[in-house]
Amino acid sequence: VQHLFADKVEPYFFEHQLDYAAAVIYEVVLDDKDLAMELFYALDEGETSFYEIAHEYIQDTELRRSGGYRGIVKRQEFKPEISAAVFAAEPPQLLKPIVSSKGVHLILVEEIVKSELDYKLRSEIMSDLFSGWLKGQIGEVEVVKELEGSSLSSKS
Repeated sequence: VQHLFADKVEPYFFEHQLDYAAAVIYEVVLDDKDLAMELFYALDEGETSFYEIAHEYIQDTELRRSGGYRGIVKRQEFKPEISAAVFAAEPPQLLKPIVSSKGVHLILVEEIVKSELDYKLRSEIMSDLFSGWLKGQIGEVEVVKELEGSSLSSKS
């Protein structure tokens, strides 16, 4: 794998650099948009804390205990509408509530983590490039097999 893709890793990384960015976030997902807006303004005015809101509205015990801390979340893990807002933020920033199929998201963006081409990411990219190449090879084998099969049946 190394000899096939080593020289392709850097160009691929720079071309897809945004895909490897991540954000450190806190999140509470609510069912009610009006409640989400009310909580957003209460946070914005300093009337409450994100921790208090998380403690009151998050059902998941571990997430509630951590105050809604989701940790470092990669760009690809976000839904597109959430990703756009998160990566446009100026941390630390509380985002206006965002509606998705899962509910109304109240998100505090603590930090945007820029991607660096370290050993781990280099290996991940090499693996992705290899997987893509392998799928292409499998596709070619299937096409050749179909062609051989159709030429055999036309001879009979």
